[in-house]
Amino acid sequence: MDIIFNRAVVNKVQESTAQLEQMKAMANFEPEWSIIGPIGSMKVPAPVPMKNLGVYRIIYKPTGMTMYIGQGWVFVRRSKHKRVFLNSGKAIIHPSGSVTDSPAGRKMFEYDTDIDNWLFQFCFIPSKQLCCEYEKGLQEDEEPEFNDQSMAGKG
Repeated sequence: MDIIFNRAVVNKVQESTAQLEQMKAMANFEPEWSIIGPIGSMKVPAPVPMKNLGVYRIIYKPTGMTMYIGQGWVFVRRSKHKRVFLNSGKAIIHPSGSVTDSPAGRKMFEYDTDIDNWLFQFCFIPSKQLCCEYEKGLQEDEEPEFNDQSMAGKG
């Protein structure tokens, strides 16, 4: 019998059990959506840290249509979309060779180059798995133009 493999199985069962309990505890959780604000100048509300998990929408102000729904570290993602948009919709290549890219930021810029026409709304959800599933459900329901439906709910 492989003791290390057996220990790995036990560890994964314990981890899965803990995740299941976390999901059950979230059954009555109601996501609280923020007010809709300009993506270009929206500030991180105090005392919220930059790294808060959640789901967000990018909305086109002239029509009020949701154009993109995403999930992850909400304000980190907002910053990435905004930075690529402000870089004329192009990926940012850093001196180190790393790249910051955002398909949503590129599509926003192609659609309308006025940053004031783009809005942002978010809610915090303290579970990566639930963020992914909620994102998927919202994308299926709202069918935002900029989302690739095959990527819905991917972590």
